[in-house]
Amino acid sequence: MKIGVAVLAAGPGSRAGGCKLARIVCGRPLLEWSLYPAAAFEGATIRVIVVGACLCAVEKVNKRLLSMFRVIYNPWWREGMASSARIAATILEDAGVDVALFTLGDMPLVTRSLLEKLVSTLGEGWEAAYTSHGGVRGPPAAFRREVLGLVKKLRGDRGPGALWG
Repeated sequence: MKIGVAVLAAGPGSRAGGCKLARIVCGRPLLEWSLYPAAAFEGATIRVIVVGACLCAVEKVNKRLLSMFRVIYNPWWREGMASSARIAATILEDAGVDVALFTLGDMPLVTRSLLEKLVSTLGEGWEAAYTSHGGVRGPPAAFRREVLGLVKKLRGDRGPGALWG
């Protein structure tokens, strides 16, 4: 099974007062902490980061860690998270993945084991697996290839979690 991981990190961080992904947390930029689980996920055949407003965050990430990812610039980042999800879905679909994992650049507490659990849930026959935060479904999430077409139709400031209403 081919698995792709996408880290969506194109937003401006406006609710946090600006480029939060570049902010140093415990000695490292927030974005870097969010990349570790995707990098440690051994089953991934492709890893992408979709960036946009805060390119300075990418420049601060450890170069060895960054080399494990294909960095994609989203020129439509102002349209909202859906634009990054569409780009990632297209790249992962073109790469022939069977499963696509989506996480965000501002989620430093996501673990490799959580990503593995999402993928194993798909192995039980589900088309999608997601997490829930305060009753709201969202990332990180995993999708079978067949669902990526729906992700590519998203619009606005909601990512793939919008597929669940």
